[in-house]
Amino acid sequence: MDLITAASTPDTVSPVAEQCESNGMPCITNDAPWQSYIASRGKRGDITQVFKWTYHTFWGLEDVQANFLDMWSQVPNNKKVAAMFPNDNDGNAWLPGWAPVWEPNGLQAVVPAQFQNLSDDFTAQITQFRTEGCEIGMGVFLPPDFTNFWNQRAQQGWKPKLGTYAKALLFPGAIEALGDVGAGLTTEVWWMPTHPFTSPLLGGETCQQFADEYTNRTGKQWTQPLLHFIVFEMAWDALKRATSVDDKEAILAAIKTTKMDTIGGRIDFTEPVVGATPPFKVGPCHIVENVYKTPQVGGQWRKGTKWPYELTVCSNAGVPDGSIPKQDTVQPLA
Repeated sequence: MDLITAASTPDTVSPVAEQCESNGMPCITNDAPWQSYIASRGKRGDITQVFKWTYHTFWGLEDVQANFLDMWSQVPNNKKVAAMFPNDNDGNAWLPGWAPVWEPNGLQAVVPAQFQNLSDDFTAQITQFRTEGCEIGMGVFLPPDFTNFWNQRAQQGWKPKLGTYAKALLFPGAIEALGDVGAGLTTEVWWMPTHPFTSPLLGGETCQQFADEYTNRTGKQWTQPLLHFIVFEMAWDALKRATSVDDKEAILAAIKTTKMDTIGGRIDFTEPVVGATPPFKVGPCHIVENVYKTPQVGGQWRKGTKWPYELTVCSNAGVPDGSIPKQDTVQPLA
């Protein structure tokens, strides 16, 4: 074996990357917020550390915050935020990452103790949010946990004006499981067919063509994890440029000098490292030696025309150059 690729949350990405680092195996990964990716690995959260064998592409918490804050500013509210963080890799990175953000942005956060994944009763937290009069809901959830939480919220009479949740609202099926009480929820968006990127591995195919091909083959609505194709594009590019595909050091040298367009945007590990000192730079950049950030925008799930529910881009604050345009402004929850 000469090269390993992995994708899909820190729970998958970090252990694979850690094993590759320990065993001297070139590794390309995608789809784990870069803070979570580093914090859950063997060097235990020292974001100044450089890993030799493992290279990662995805956005960071600073991009989430830029988009979330922008979307919350679009609907009048009392700036009281009901924040839910699980006791897992994502929650452990997000909780301290949000702590310095609340007050400078005029927000009052109500933050209960971290909850355990696969919890089925959120009555205590919902009661606290309702009592405190929180008009913004936010957090990180597994999809089944969020379905329980959001349905219980409706049953128990907590009616925020905005609900912005990460990870749980990734797939359209999660919104379909909620039905109309899920319409209007907002979330981070890391890939859409309307993104203005092309894939050299697919002969210049656009994001829209890529998504259409997925739908043609499966009969299903496109999903954001189509972004995972980046790992194959990077592997193809590195193996093509490596001086020897039988030499792991040669493959690694090619990965380290990746500079290419992908279905998820430009990746350029030859750019100068902007540094891991807060405040972190928002938008695509070579944030630390082993991580290049892909773009992220903010979106709102709405009743669709082609599909039951579709995403609309309502914030591009995480893409300062405006290369991914806003499609509309946020509408308050019904």
